[in-house]
Amino acid sequence: MKEIELGKKICLMASNLGHRIFRANVGEGWIGKAVFFSKPAKIDVYPGDVIIRKAKRIHFGLCPGQGDYLGWSRDGKFISIEVKTETGIIREGQIEFSDAVNKAGGIAGIVRDEESAFDLLS
Repeated sequence: MKEIELGKKICLMASNLGHRIFRANVGEGWIGKAVFFSKPAKIDVYPGDVIIRKAKRIHFGLCPGQGDYLGWSRDGKFISIEVKTETGIIREGQIEFSDAVNKAGGIAGIVRDEESAFDLLS
């Protein structure tokens, strides 16, 4: 099963248990001055292309290591769930984030199946 499929099942399970969790995407993109070209120009630009002048990289997400799903429990505790397949690699930052949430009184874990997610959330 793919991580996204497992994550959807865990989201539904969490909801059925009275918790609220949401997919928390992480990524990066670019910001800057956008220039839209409607005709080809000297720099091999084609209709629909966008050039970002003075581009700056921007990162999205809470922080490195955050769980794939974030939310709160039925009694108001912060929840972070990192979903991995059986072969998915766990990064050190994910362990550190999960440990920090648990130490602060939240609920966090790295799960590979619905059973371990249920154990975490029950």
